[in-house]
Amino acid sequence: MSYIPSINIEHNTANDFNYIVTENAKLVVGGLVNGYNSGHHSFTLIGTYGTGKSSFILALENDLKKRIGQLVRNRKVFGDVKDFEFLNIVGDYTSLSKLIGSKLESEAKNPIDALHQYYQQLRRQNKFLFIVIDEFGKILEYAANNNPEKELYFLQKLAEFVNVPSRNIILLTTLHQNFGSYAAKLTETQRNEWQKVKGRFEEVVFAEPVEQLLYLTTQQMESKPVAMSSAAKPGFTILYDLATTSKIVSDSFKFSTAEKLYPLDPISAVVLTMAIQRYGQNERSLFSFLTAKGNGSLNDFTPTPTNTYNVREVCDYLRYHYFSALTETNADSTGWRSLTVALERIGSIDASSEFIEAAIKIIKLIGLLNIFFAGVRLTKEFIEVYAQNAMGINQPLAIIDKLTSLKIIRYAQYKSQYILFEGTNLDLEDELYKAAGIVPTPTLSIEEIGGYVRPRVFLANASYYQIGTPRYFEFKVTNEPINIEPVGEIDGYIHLVFPLSDIQAEVKEISEAANAGANIYAYFKNTETIIKHLHEIKKLQYVIENVAMDDNVAKSELENQKRYEAHKLN
Repeated sequence: MSYIPSINIEHNTANDFNYIVTENAKLVVGGLVNGYNSGHHSFTLIGTYGTGKSSFILALENDLKKRIGQLVRNRKVFGDVKDFEFLNIVGDYTSLSKLIGSKLESEAKNPIDALHQYYQQLRRQNKFLFIVIDEFGKILEYAANNNPEKELYFLQKLAEFVNVPSRNIILLTTLHQNFGSYAAKLTETQRNEWQKVKGRFEEVVFAEPVEQLLYLTTQQMESKPVAMSSAAKPGFTILYDLATTSKIVSDSFKFSTAEKLYPLDPISAVVLTMAIQRYGQNERSLFSFLTAKGNGSLNDFTPTPTNTYNVREVCDYLRYHYFSALTETNADSTGWRSLTVALERIGSIDASSEFIEAAIKIIKLIGLLNIFFAGVRLTKEFIEVYAQNAMGINQPLAIIDKLTSLKIIRYAQYKSQYILFEGTNLDLEDELYKAAGIVPTPTLSIEEIGGYVRPRVFLANASYYQIGTPRYFEFKVTNEPINIEPVGEIDGYIHLVFPLSDIQAEVKEISEAANAGANIYAYFKNTETIIKHLHEIKKLQYVIENVAMDDNVAKSELENQKRYEAHKLN
């Protein structure tokens, strides 16, 4: 199966590559068909780099022209036409009118007139026209920086030409981000015009979920399968069970699919796909990984019954191939920095090479799972099972205990996870235990809970869609129900009632009253859980202010715990 890292819809054809039809591709086609039959002729496919938008377009063209039926089973969903014609244009930093005029090579002075002549010619042949503009963002960037009014007017005229209900035309553009994102530098008047033009294009999201990327991986790997030995299968089955029970993979991820990923194990496969979605270019980066050769590559890896292409291997691949992305400031910066510090610390201790090697594997496992799976229960048992069956470590519990005593890792009770730890002389769990006897249990007063309510104002979307007028509701934190008449720009209130006693009947009565007006009441029953989180936050704050004042490492860890508890409240 051939692989092309980059597709040009003007130069490549579907014969150049083998397109793998995914559920996402079928959903996108369904969106186009439903939109067209509802009267929409202009569409924008929005998807990040490397998700396969260009490949999809060529596959769609091939499917319709050759009656393949993989993407469109019945061509008559686009009307009773004889054939299809694709006018493929690759966007550039120039005027769209110039690109269309150049593509059509018409003598007409106005590109819209030239397009009209071209369409009439196809209509006489009973052909359906797809006008495809790939890399549309480059054209929008040019429009935003060069006479926006003129360029937007041409876009508007093009969409109006295409959107005539009787015309067998679809205008299909591709973007890496939302249409409106390209208007950031424009004036308010220009942005309003931009939004008006944007409204003529129906947006279709083009994004492959992790499960689909794993499916694509199996399709690519089938051409060069690595046989799993009978000795490896029991351990691989254990790894599959570990991945499913810990919710790292969904229940829809079948064992038969996991087998096709070998020598990747289910956990390393998911970490890899999530990483290339976050740091790379989705399918493009995935297939680059699958076709790469050399040291550290999947193709040159030799598995054993207890050693898969595991999370440690994935970590090494990411650190080598995505170094610049990992060192940039982003949401994962803290996690990657902690991993680097932990590896530096383990490299400086006096221990056997066998211990160092095993410790590095476990540190990389904990580091990556901390980054990509903050909610997974990364317990000692989890690490033990994975280390034994995927990393070839015979006595992982001894390694975990040693790393814990060295304060390179620690078990964070608040997350039910082992985490990487820079070390402190304070016993944080003990200090929090002591704080429980000092910090009083809070009540659900407005002062205690009010600061954790986000957002403060909410747009009533249903009303906006139905009547076109935005209705704004403001959140009110209360301990008992109250009736408020809206004033100013606020149309109503959402009362978050945190009761200090059982007043459920009272809340129901006031909400059903004839004069209730635009007031909605949310009555919280899980008060004990909320109080528990509030108490944890107060204990953490106490230890930060009174015990860990001069210990930056301890303060950082306590602040992380505090943010976690606050997140649970939100």
